[in-house]
Amino acid sequence: MSRRTRSTQPLPEILAELARLATEDLSLRPMLQRVADALAGYFQWQLVALVSIDRQSNRFVCEALSTSLPTDIHVGYSRELGSGVVGEVAATGRPVLVSDASQYPNFVHTLPGGQSELCVPILFRGTVIAVLNLESTEVGTFDGSLDLLKTISEQIAGTIAGARRVEELTRRTQLLEVVAEFTRQAMESEDLDALLGFVLRSLAARFQTVESTVLLEGDLVGHLEVAAHLGASPHITYRGKQWPINEGVVGRCFREGVLIYVDDVSKDPHYSTVNPSVRAELALPISLKGRVFGVLNLEAETSQPFSGENRVLLRALADAVAGAIHLLSTAHRLQQSQARAERQAVELGRARENLRRATGKLDRRQGEQAVFGLSSSTQFRKQLKAQCRAVSRGGRGMALWLIRINPHSYVDAIRLNEIITPYAARIANFLVDANIPMCQLRPRSLGVLLSGAPSVDSRKRIEECLQALHRSYVGDTELMRAEPSHLVVLCKLSQAKDPEGFLDHALAQLDELPDGVLSWLDAHHP
Repeated sequence: MSRRTRSTQPLPEILAELARLATEDLSLRPMLQRVADALAGYFQWQLVALVSIDRQSNRFVCEALSTSLPTDIHVGYSRELGSGVVGEVAATGRPVLVSDASQYPNFVHTLPGGQSELCVPILFRGTVIAVLNLESTEVGTFDGSLDLLKTISEQIAGTIAGARRVEELTRRTQLLEVVAEFTRQAMESEDLDALLGFVLRSLAARFQTVESTVLLEGDLVGHLEVAAHLGASPHITYRGKQWPINEGVVGRCFREGVLIYVDDVSKDPHYSTVNPSVRAELALPISLKGRVFGVLNLEAETSQPFSGENRVLLRALADAVAGAIHLLSTAHRLQQSQARAERQAVELGRARENLRRATGKLDRRQGEQAVFGLSSSTQFRKQLKAQCRAVSRGGRGMALWLIRINPHSYVDAIRLNEIITPYAARIANFLVDANIPMCQLRPRSLGVLLSGAPSVDSRKRIEECLQALHRSYVGDTELMRAEPSHLVVLCKLSQAKDPEGFLDHALAQLDELPDGVLSWLDAHHP
């Protein structure tokens, strides 16, 4: 023991007292603080510090400090392994004695005026679990004290390891309680939104996340839909947004089905910036029976919330609520499908009612037309095609007689129907053929098909019919003032191949015909 490292008590008594202090309770940080205070009191050391090692982050953390001098060190102070004397000892597991700080290049002046330092590893079963560090403002203070400090470190190593184990078991118990609470809440939830809101609020409070999002499979293929979001601003939400599965850390997590952790998002090419304050991101797959159907994405301002232990916990939490999320999301989709089906049923009912009304109107119209010998447009066109086929085969002739009520006359829609339908009945009567094909092709136009052997003179039949019509309407001033126009088109062999074209051409010619005119048109030679 050097002249500067002296105590009025024998060393065995000091070691026994340290053992008693270390086992008063097994809370790690309070226990280390008692040991540091005792060592500073026994040996009058100016600064005593005990630090723990965090291998996952590759840093050491000050757990206890006893000093009356101003210093940059404080409980919670952290630096990378290898940095300074403490970092060197933590990294190598070998003690370091610095008699003169000016001669040691790795000495870090955290104690103003510090001149000497002694740092020893605390080993348990060959592994560095902590570091005991002493500093002084005098040169050579700790010369000859290395063996003493090794003995002290050996004395407290087992107690520190036990306290660390107790702390670890306590944390695991707390983690199990958290998982149990999440599971209970998930099983009791009857609403997907309530469950996801609870999950995100709980995670944000426990892990200090600034952006928390749950994305689930939706109706859009190749995309995930934001089912819930909790961000730094309560006024901004991305709920309902579609996220492509081939983009960002979220997409990679979904595609690969594994946990993705990014400790520095600025260095990750897959990261998509949402909040500029984010530094670390953790994406966890939400899966059931090996099938991934969503992603829980968490973002924080530091990587500390996503330590290895916390990542294990978060994966357990994601697995704990996956079943409930799947069940509730499936129920939610079924509700949406049912709502859509109900809306479609209502719309279908309306369509059926509209169809029923339209059919009723059509039936009444066709009934009215049938009384006067009028065919429907569909029937008339079928008859036209049949007549054209007969013309194509030879041995038949056909004429299309089109009649147009003057579109510029005073006759309104109601009076128009009252004129056209009796007009058609009289044509059938004067042609002496009740089954002759006739149709109201347009609101003001009537079509008549005349066919028969080539010897049948369609022109003569039409002229005789027109004369009879004129005589029958001599007393009807309304029809006379309507000035009907007549166009007769004779179908030749070349036109019979295209019945629709033949009809369209004839109607176009009718539109150009002056009011009150009778015109004859050879379709083969227009």
